[in-house]
Amino acid sequence: MTKRIPTIHADRCHGCGDCVEVCHQYAIALVEQPFPRWKNLLGLPLKYKAALSYPQACTGCGHCVTICRHRAIQIEKIPVSNT
Repeated sequence: MTKRIPTIHADRCHGCGDCVEVCHQYAIALVEQPFPRWKNLLGLPLKYKAALSYPQACTGCGHCVTICRHRAIQIEKIPVSNT
C-alpha cells in the first residue's frame, strides 16, 4: 500500500506561504531556515521556507502542488505498512 505525500524542494521555495494557506489539514508550515553564522552576525532577516511539518496529517490531496507558483512541491508515493 502507498500514501501520496508532498515533497517540498527548499531550493525552489520562495517562502510565500500560499501552500500553508491552502492546506486544510495544517500539514505544511513555514519554518526558519538557518543561515551561516556570518550572515546572522550581519543582522540579515531570517528566511522562511515551507516544510511538511505534520506528514501524518497530510491526505495527499495535491492542493499545495497546484497553488505553488515556483513548482517547489511534488507529490510522491511512499510505501506504508499495514501493521
